[in-house]
Amino acid sequence: MKRIPTHEFYNEVANTYSWHQVAERTERVYDFVMDKPAPNMLNRIKSGVAWGPMVGLWALFYMMIEVITLWLIELFLPEEDIDIVRSFDAKMYNSVPVTETFGDH
Repeated sequence: MKRIPTHEFYNEVANTYSWHQVAERTERVYDFVMDKPAPNMLNRIKSGVAWGPMVGLWALFYMMIEVITLWLIELFLPEEDIDIVRSFDAKMYNSVPVTETFGDH
């Protein structure tokens, strides 16, 4: 069995990536996904059927379960009852200087 020195591996990975790089990459992925249009039900059914007879049937079954679940959620927890969060002003947040750190108490 091969042993990997975990402290060396951690240091190597820690020096390869920075949190800033990880945050930028994550933001790019989110932006990419949000720019894609949500598929409608007909497109989802066509896609599921195109996977073949066995997987396509499972996909259709899963879609029916999903629709029933979402209907039940909407029935018991209507969308109108959900609190909407205020929009976040990133420019203002980033322009306010930090006056104290956590260790300055």
